[in-house]
Amino acid sequence: MEFIAGFKVQLIHNIYLGLSLRLNRLLSDTEPENFDNIYIPGFNKKTEENKFGAGFNYTITYRIPFKF
Repeated sequence: MEFIAGFKVQLIHNIYLGLSLRLNRLLSDTEPENFDNIYIPGFNKKTEENKFGAGFNYTITYRIPFKF
């Protein structure tokens, strides 16, 4: 299960800053025989004590002005 929230704002003309926060909870995990999953893509590191994960992302974007 995953919850994502984010936004993008214009700092100056054609330059934007974007921020996002991702919170996730591991509901189930299928383990192979004789091996434990240490890293799950999209979730990050998995431990026995913690089934929750979080991530933070930021972007700086420049929009190329095309005039037709």
